[in-house]
Amino acid sequence: IPSNHKKNKLNFNSNLGLKLSINNQSYLSQSEKSMLHIKTGTCTYIQIKKIITIRLSHPYSDCITEVKSQQDTKYYEEFTKRNKTYQQTECFQMCLQSFIIENCKCRSLELISVNNSIPICTHKHEVSCTFNYIHYRSNNDSDLIRERCMSECPMECEMVSYEITTSYDSFPNPGKYTEHLKKNPIIHDQFMKAGIQNISHEDLSSSLACVYVYYDELRYNLIEDHSSKDIIELLAALGGT
Repeated sequence: IPSNHKKNKLNFNSNLGLKLSINNQSYLSQSEKSMLHIKTGTCTYIQIKKIITIRLSHPYSDCITEVKSQQDTKYYEEFTKRNKTYQQTECFQMCLQSFIIENCKCRSLELISVNNSIPICTHKHEVSCTFNYIHYRSNNDSDLIRERCMSECPMECEMVSYEITTSYDSFPNPGKYTEHLKKNPIIHDQFMKAGIQNISHEDLSSSLACVYVYYDELRYNLIEDHSSKDIIELLAALGGT
């Protein structure tokens, strides 16, 4: 939707559009890297496939099936408080955020925070400080961050992910649909506020986008670990016959 104008023409840039994150509802958030950029003038079709992965816990791996008392840190408490499912990547965000708050005296808007009362990093030196921590650049604490966050944020045994396939088409197509959009009262009012009375197809394609999100099929893929031997069989094999 147009937000500014100059001589009845909008000032557009390549970043116009929206960002869409597809993730499990029980998770807190999704990382910036996994977000899709929906561009104006484009109709984006997003086909998703749900994948559930279940790993075996100790002694087969280091993943956890439930939070134990010795692992009950403030990060786990935050998941419980928000009624969300624990996820290692989100725990890492909280852990890294704690370093940023401690050393930059503010919190990054890119990361999940345990304490939202801390002011957001906005000044140039604050943004530079957070950038160094997030990207581990010129930072002597990088090894310490990895060591502490790895110990406080173990891998979960069960996770949900999505395989995404995208395709694109131009939007809107010239013709009756364009005329229908011009008469839409919400769209028409927004262009009027921007000083544009005669809405052209170029105005619409530079200001609007559409997106369709749908499942590839009404089922999910399950990837589950199974032990080839139980503990007794393993010990017997090690001890010989």
